[in-house]
Amino acid sequence: MRSTRLKYATAGIAVMVVAGIAAFGALRADQQQPAEGVSSLGAQLFNDRCAFCHPRDTVQGAMGPGLVGLFSREALPASGRPVTEANILRQLNDPMGSMPTFAWMEEWEKDAVVAYLKTL
Repeated sequence: MRSTRLKYATAGIAVMVVAGIAAFGALRADQQQPAEGVSSLGAQLFNDRCAFCHPRDTVQGAMGPGLVGLFSREALPASGRPVTEANILRQLNDPMGSMPTFAWMEEWEKDAVVAYLKTL
């Protein structure tokens, strides 16, 4: 009898482990974002991580510069570097001024934010 309960308990734990692995795999698959919807993902990331300091509807900002029309400008506000994807990523990874680093973000997240900035 005890052996039967042990078998069922072991089987139950195995099912839970497999389900947990499957759920983790699905989560990781969701994190590998396709090119479609990148700007909407970028908008969400911008709202969560950038909008507190960077207004999206003006060039003026309270803490950080406003980012409206960023890709139509000649230079990035903080660094004075040309406005390119590479220079925005550089600013995220190794910022100038008082901006905190976002080097901890996944590359696809930073790419999504850059794609969103192009829509402003």
